[in-house]
Amino acid sequence: MATTYINLPVESVDSVIQSSLGELAEMVDADRVLIINLDIEEQTVTAVNEWFHSGIESTINTLKGIPLSLSPEVDALFRGEILYIQDTQSIPEGNLHKLFETGGVKSFLSVPLIRNGVCNGSIVMTWIRGHHPCIEDEVRILRVFALMLVNIQMRKDADELIHKSSEKFRDLVENINDVFFTLDTNGIIT
Repeated sequence: MATTYINLPVESVDSVIQSSLGELAEMVDADRVLIINLDIEEQTVTAVNEWFHSGIESTINTLKGIPLSLSPEVDALFRGEILYIQDTQSIPEGNLHKLFETGGVKSFLSVPLIRNGVCNGSIVMTWIRGHHPCIEDEVRILRVFALMLVNIQMRKDADELIHKSSEKFRDLVENINDVFFTLDTNGIIT
């Protein structure tokens, strides 16, 4: 899967991520895989990508602007900790418990997306058809994928900055009434 992302054009990233979510889910028999973004200012999370198993309903449209104050478990996740709950019914009553119950989630695994030491979101796997005893290899796979996603986002951000800078320079050059030229180290116009 990792080789798919090497030299991948930025405009193809979203479709490849979607495909990768499906591959990850099938590898560990998950029913749903989500990528969640964290809005630090608003203290909310929003699902931005979702893959779900046949027969499972989509939740991406209902997971927008969810408050971070759901539970201490969610707070731990956004401190950069992995969150695994084998039996969601075992967590105390409250908003998170209710969210899991509403979605029919039986087991839950989330790995944070850390960029420059700050959690910007997470990759979430849920199991609805049954409880899932998570193994360390599954966590490792998600960690590697999380690193790939962070690197892809950094590349997308860099490409966007280059594009904006290029546009700004082009506008400047096209709208100025002076002559521009460049010289090499010998003072010759290039």
